[in-house]
Amino acid sequence: MSRLIVCLVLTIGFVSLPGCGKKSESTSAPLQKESEAAMDKAKDLVSDVTSKVQGSCPMTAESIDKSVYADVDGNRIYMCCKMCKGKFMENAQANLKKITDQGITLEKTPGS
Repeated sequence: MSRLIVCLVLTIGFVSLPGCGKKSESTSAPLQKESEAAMDKAKDLVSDVTSKVQGSCPMTAESIDKSVYADVDGNRIYMCCKMCKGKFMENAQANLKKITDQGITLEKTPGS
């Protein structure tokens, strides 16, 4: 997976670089902008590939039940059962931090 990301970034970087390295006043600025835009796209692609989606209950690591969730600070956190939701909400901020520290991308609550 990491090799794929590195290859993707390098390929986009090399494709977007000007050919001969000589700078001309009329073409260097647009080429630099194209290069920066290509690198921004590569960073977005890498971010999409490396982000983790919540797939397990933060309390038990069991499979989630999408009908059982807590909304905290604009984030929707799914649980495996109502008991885990209650335990999660006892210390919601600390539990939310544990999830985000693991690099898990949470769904946003509707309307946020």
